[in-house]
Amino acid sequence: MKFGFEELNLNRIYARYMEINPASGKILKKLGMKEEGHLRQHVKRMGVYQDLIYAGILRREFEKNNQE
Repeated sequence: MKFGFEELNLNRIYARYMEINPASGKILKKLGMKEEGHLRQHVKRMGVYQDLIYAGILRREFEKNNQE
């Protein structure tokens, strides 16, 4: 994320993960990302529709988290 905000001058970085994989969500939360959306039955995996969770972080949030 540091590269994205400092070198690429991004304002927002986002990621998504399947709800059936909460471990991925925990990693994103540890990185400072916040849940932004829940897309119900958005992708089909192995013949079963799965929900996607979107998470994101803004530049100002990243900067605040990394000042401490």
